[in-house]
Amino acid sequence: MNSPRGRRRNTRRCRRRPASSSPSSPQPNWTAKDLNAIKVPTWIVDADHDEAIQRENTEFLAKEIPNAGLLLQPEASHFSMLQAPRQFTDDVRHFLERKWD
Repeated sequence: MNSPRGRRRNTRRCRRRPASSSPSSPQPNWTAKDLNAIKVPTWIVDADHDEAIQRENTEFLAKEIPNAGLLLQPEASHFSMLQAPRQFTDDVRHFLERKWD
């Protein structure tokens, strides 16, 4: 794995892009190795109309964190907890009530 291609694949990071709410604020910049180290129950929640977080970053997080769940809130943007508070609360309760091995 000394080739540049191998190193690049092992150090893939979430792409940087300014969030729409703060043009100078970058996306998270975690490697797959960083995310693989997470050992607690994790749920990645995004919205299907999120204008701040790139979908590929959301999917990367869910793929690289061991046993992570992924929820895409329908008909909402980055602020789904404000746009659809009941749906958001129900979904959070579902996650918290889950039985973990």
